[in-house]
Amino acid sequence: MSADDFIVTPWNVEGDIDYDKLIKKFGTEKISSNILKRIKKITGEDHFMLRRGIFFSHREVDRILDDYEKGG
Repeated sequence: MSADDFIVTPWNVEGDIDYDKLIKKFGTEKISSNILKRIKKITGEDHFMLRRGIFFSHREVDRILDDYEKGG
């Protein structure tokens, strides 16, 4: 497997993962420090999987946070 080849499925992860390519392929966005701050403000904690970058991208979490902060 070359350096550019990697496999990510729900059941298997192989190779050197290029997270930027995954983000582009799945149409997600990196979790920014602003998103992390907003989540911490709402929940009162910084979840270890967010803090450690295990959860590294999202799709429309900012919109979910907007709705929550508006009371919706």
